[in-house]
Amino acid sequence: MSPLSLGSGSTMCILRSAKWRFLLVLVPAFVAWTLLIGPLLPIYARAVVLVAQQILRELRPHGAQITFTRSYPDVKWQISHPTQGTSDGSVSFRLLSYNLALYLALLTAIPRVRPAYRIILLLTGLPLFLAFHMGDLLLTVESKMLTGLQPQHYAFWRSFNLWFIAVKFYQSFSVMALKQTFPFLVALLQWHGLKKTGGLDTRPVASAASGKPSQSAS
Repeated sequence: MSPLSLGSGSTMCILRSAKWRFLLVLVPAFVAWTLLIGPLLPIYARAVVLVAQQILRELRPHGAQITFTRSYPDVKWQISHPTQGTSDGSVSFRLLSYNLALYLALLTAIPRVRPAYRIILLLTGLPLFLAFHMGDLLLTVESKMLTGLQPQHYAFWRSFNLWFIAVKFYQSFSVMALKQTFPFLVALLQWHGLKKTGGLDTRPVASAASGKPSQSAS
């Protein structure tokens, strides 16, 4: 058998091993991280709501005053509008943030990443999730406001409003797909960054597990 065939077979074996390890670790890691970060979610929720409150205080969308009255387990807010009066809204914070546990599970399950680089990935990924959850909350509030203030735009063929359509489309897309895929997109971008910076452990599986450098055949 030629060395080329041996090398190709070894590469395929490594890829299969890495794939199965990833799948076997991902599900229990997701369950474990969901339980571990559960007690910390109220603190994280307060941070997200605090930043969102400051932004809404500056923007005053549609001339309304929006005040968050609760951050966890449901984010609740009150809207005071000059012409529409007062209304309330809420959304489950777990619905906004469950993808954080999925991201942590991905960081745990991705194979062949040096331990120090996993910490770097975590520190660079968490600000992205904070920004995502804050933006998602703001657009959720905006979507509910538009429903009460501009219901005529649902009949878009008679009353077209690009912002109304964009917000409603985002809201549906976020619930159905974006929240679930965002952790994978972030992890994929970070993984490609690791390939360029040498953060991936490229040693054969046996050598990587033992911590010893591989030896080439003489």
